[in-house]
Amino acid sequence: MGKRKIESWRRTHVLEVLNDLGIRAADVLQANFVVWIEGPSDRIYLNRWIGLMAPELVEGIDYSIMFYGGRLLSHLSLLRDELGLSAEELIKLLRINQNSAIVIDSDRTRSDAEINETKTRIVKECKEAGVLCWVTAGREMENYLTPACVAAVYDEMTCSQRDFTLGTYQKIGRVLESAYRAQWKAAFNYDSDKPALARRIVANISEMPDRLDLRIRMRELVQRIRAAN
Repeated sequence: MGKRKIESWRRTHVLEVLNDLGIRAADVLQANFVVWIEGPSDRIYLNRWIGLMAPELVEGIDYSIMFYGGRLLSHLSLLRDELGLSAEELIKLLRINQNSAIVIDSDRTRSDAEINETKTRIVKECKEAGVLCWVTAGREMENYLTPACVAAVYDEMTCSQRDFTLGTYQKIGRVLESAYRAQWKAAFNYDSDKPALARRIVANISEMPDRLDLRIRMRELVQRIRAAN
């Protein structure tokens, strides 16, 4: 047996022993399940969807949400990111807690576009590590939102009413600027204050959106969180 196979067997064996002993991640001061996401607005949307599908699950107890920041999937980092993790370091953290998931924006601009090399590698390594890897079916997390819940916020902000669609691979900021062009101000820019706008948008989400693969992915995520608890 090669050295790599031996190390893999040891990691698996240790995890099985810990599970048999009933030792969970929360016993070492962290929640039993960790979800890695790109940024704060994604956390707001994800928590809302979890709350709708599984209201008994509590963030900070049943699961924790951690930020990695989009470009931290490669060797680059952004100033706004707190952890400064490389892709290899992220994967090592994922392996510490097998009860993990990572959500990645596909950033695809069309249906036949491929995700980049780094994301492809992350998907592969997560599969090998037994970690749930959710690559969004649309361009970004926001493409799971219904136009109605977004319009409710922007109609109020602009004192107007507009009907618009949010395509699978469209960028929400550009859609909104085009839809509200006559009333548009720089302060309305979605990307300028995503967390604050996300909090207003989720207030209008009363049921799980039937958009793309959201319900399927959320069921899988909730099932894994429940199993870890």
